[in-house]
Amino acid sequence: MSFSDKVSALAVRVAEEINSVRQEMAELGTRTTTSTSSINADSVDIVDLTLSGNITLPVPSGGVTGSGIQVFALADGNDRTLTFSSSYLRLDGIAESYDIPEDKILRAALRKHGSSWIVEAVGMTQ
Repeated sequence: MSFSDKVSALAVRVAEEINSVRQEMAELGTRTTTSTSSINADSVDIVDLTLSGNITLPVPSGGVTGSGIQVFALADGNDRTLTFSSSYLRLDGIAESYDIPEDKILRAALRKHGSSWIVEAVGMTQ
């Protein structure tokens, strides 16, 4: 096999590996749950909730240091309250509970560090 043939074969293998990684990355961003009873960070990275009542968001199970989860909570029908479990650590300025006005969406960014989950950011649609 000539040098040129070896380079071409290597380029094909690299392209196949890049496509495989791209597909895996695309799948990661689509792992969604609507459960509020349990959140498994090994199987989801997006939690999409429609709140028909007030909830306490449980601390996720699983995950490794650096794992992140995005929570989107829509207040359906009336104003709703989302409370973070007391087991979360929260960055300065982040409250334990948020009142979400009807038809507004709260977004919270969660990150695992060691054995703890941290609420890093919270925002609400206007």
